[in-house]
Amino acid sequence: MRYPDRLSRELAQPAFRKAYQQEKLILDITELISEAMERRGFSKAELARKLGKDRAVITRMLSGDTNLTLRTAADAMTSMGYELVVDAQPIAQQFSLVWDVTAAPIKAISTEPPAEHEPGAKYSDEFAA
Repeated sequence: MRYPDRLSRELAQPAFRKAYQQEKLILDITELISEAMERRGFSKAELARKLGKDRAVITRMLSGDTNLTLRTAADAMTSMGYELVVDAQPIAQQFSLVWDVTAAPIKAISTEPPAEHEPGAKYSDEFAA
């Protein structure tokens, strides 16, 4: 059986769908934090210092093995100059909930088009295609 078919079948089960969505959200947020660290040149030690936490806490947080609170995720992103933006969408027919979790730089909305490496950056409609 192909993976997408198996996943669709498993997602039809409420208990599996619930666990899948929880793990997917954890992965999405930890990936955003990791990407922001890379973009801003933050090490785990530097992020830990900014958050007043031990480096080991950051390592566990990024591994997905600890309960990452929304407050901690927001604090981490804010300390690197990003705003964590979360959006939920209706469950699609194949029972997968798509989360749009992005990190937008904290700054005034620019009238310049966003740099391609800045996810979630906003700009005025006059530059829209």
